[in-house]
Amino acid sequence: AAGQTMFRANGSLGWVFAGALGTAMGAPDRRVVAVTGDGGMLYHIAEFETAMRCNIPMVVVVMNNACLASEYQTQKRHQRVVKSVLDYRDVDFAAVARSFGAWGRRVEDAGELDEAIAAALASGQPALVDVKVSREAQSPSANRDATRLV
Repeated sequence: AAGQTMFRANGSLGWVFAGALGTAMGAPDRRVVAVTGDGGMLYHIAEFETAMRCNIPMVVVVMNNACLASEYQTQKRHQRVVKSVLDYRDVDFAAVARSFGAWGRRVEDAGELDEAIAAALASGQPALVDVKVSREAQSPSANRDATRLV
């Protein structure tokens, strides 16, 4: 839609949340919503302290399947899944966000997602929506679609 911008964090795992914090700081008049996986979020979860200390009102949506799903799909295609590399504990990222003093909610039913994101945006503070998803769900390729710029 007009006036909306999307940045894609294609490439190294883990920079979505940190990049979104920088984007929110650089454009304080805009609403920033980041979407990342649980593996990526684990890289920078401590930056919720920065978000709280600097009062950066952005929202991060974590697609939580307790594994490195992109790598899982690749390994599955090659018929060699190494669970010890892929599987994570089921981290309740919403509880972790709340422990920093941020707004956090876990979503386990797709019908709750729109309301959770709206409530996160309305909170006016750093917020996290932890969305439970299946590891079998596949995201679109970031390497072969029309939105890729480089």
